[in-house]
Amino acid sequence: MSVKKFMIMIFAGLPLFLLIIPFMELMNPCLYIYSSKVIKGNLSIHRDSGFKGNSVIEHFSFNQGVIDSRYTFHQGAESPFIFIIHQIGTETHPIDLSAYKSMTIKLREFSNPTILFFLKTFSPEVSKAGNPGSLRHNGYILNLIPGIREYTVNLEDFETGQWWYESMNITAENLPQEDFSKVISLDMYFNSSGQTDILEKPQRMVIESIAFNKKISMGSRIIFIALVVLYICLLVMALFKKFFISNSHLPLQKHIPFETYREQNLQRIRDFIQEHYHNPNISTQMIYQALGIPQKKVFSLVHTAYRMTFKQLINKMRIEESKRLLSESDLRVTDVATKVGFNELTYFNRLFKEETKMTPSEFREKYQSI
Repeated sequence: MSVKKFMIMIFAGLPLFLLIIPFMELMNPCLYIYSSKVIKGNLSIHRDSGFKGNSVIEHFSFNQGVIDSRYTFHQGAESPFIFIIHQIGTETHPIDLSAYKSMTIKLREFSNPTILFFLKTFSPEVSKAGNPGSLRHNGYILNLIPGIREYTVNLEDFETGQWWYESMNITAENLPQEDFSKVISLDMYFNSSGQTDILEKPQRMVIESIAFNKKISMGSRIIFIALVVLYICLLVMALFKKFFISNSHLPLQKHIPFETYREQNLQRIRDFIQEHYHNPNISTQMIYQALGIPQKKVFSLVHTAYRMTFKQLINKMRIEESKRLLSESDLRVTDVATKVGFNELTYFNRLFKEETKMTPSEFREKYQSI
């Protein structure tokens, strides 16, 4: 066997050998809650009777990995709701989700506008055995969009509510950053979200699957990059002689589009953000679902164009609009914060003061009379 053939075999076989490592890691990328790879646990549905509510559960079933629930919101509780509790772990045997980066939800049918998710974790610093209220409540509000049935939420977007810290008489500084290594339950709240038009009308929620998606390790990323570089080198070596010489005298293109695809994508992102920045849950995942632009590309385009992160850009636009509303309307500060997309007033006040060096009330007093 010649040296040349031997080198060709090495270069051709090495990538296949290296593929074994990432393949072993990617063999099991998802942890399913309700589908084929089921986490066993107790699944139950409850209504708002504990909050003076009168909502009614007409049907609840779990069949072949699909949850089907039908219910009606009745007046009674301040915001009528139905909730499902899935205890996927215990205090002594919690589920470790620290190796997972996101959660994907697939819906078959839905009628109410939002789902409030809680990933409840056991925090040794404050949680007490047998006391569900002491579990750390990490929440995320998912706004459902008609026609879209699959959603992906980053676990880092789950936040512990200020109300929970206050109920436990602690502050966020007293606890380490949540790593989801001791998950006890996944709760889902379906509520009316203040929409009176869905009260007294039958509602339905059919959940096809919920899965947690693994993080890809740095080692696998490096291997994939190495494989790409290696195959590019092989391709260049194989095609160099065939194409370089024969095409070396091709004339230059005379009509080159002035607007590049990069600029087109950036404009589409700008238009989407301007239309949806007031949505509290706007994210790069939402842009991907609506425009098909990958999340990493959105981050890159925004940072290159504005020298700030995606979240910083959204907050910048919200603060600018809140300044206009404060100076031109009589809306309460709380209503202004909600209208531009902030769920928590304290967070809005802090960002507003960082941007303007004034509180919203001080800003209104100074500029509304001008």
